[in-house]
Amino acid sequence: MAKLQNLEFLTLFGNKLNGSLPNSIGQLSELQTFDVSANCLIGSLTEKHFSNLTKLVQLNINFNSFRLDVSPNWVPPFQVNSLNMASCHVGPAFPAWLQSQKNFVNFYLTNAKISSYIQTGSGI
Repeated sequence: MAKLQNLEFLTLFGNKLNGSLPNSIGQLSELQTFDVSANCLIGSLTEKHFSNLTKLVQLNINFNSFRLDVSPNWVPPFQVNSLNMASCHVGPAFPAWLQSQKNFVNFYLTNAKISSYIQTGSGI
C-alpha cells in the first residue's frame, strides 16, 4: 500500500473481488471514499483497518461477508457522511461508536445482525 499513500478515492463496487482486506488499508491517510460494496469479500474488520483514515467521509462495505470486530469503546478517527454496512455483521449490540458520528447523510445498517436496542440520546 506504500505506493498508494496519496490515494483519495478507492471505488471497487460490484466486482467479484474475494478474500479479505489487508490491515494496511488503514494506512491510506488521504482516503476520503472507500467503496468495496457488492463483492465477495470476507473476514473481520478491526480498528487497524481504520487506524489512519482521518479524512474518510464515505464508507461503503455493504453486501460482503464482513464482521466488524472493534472494541466497545472504539472511537473512529473519521467523521463519515455516508455509511453503508448492509449485510455486514456489526451486532449483536448496536454499535456504540456510531454515537461519535455527527455528519450522517446516508446511513444503512440493514441485515446487520443487530439484536439490541438503540440507546436513548445516541443521536441516531
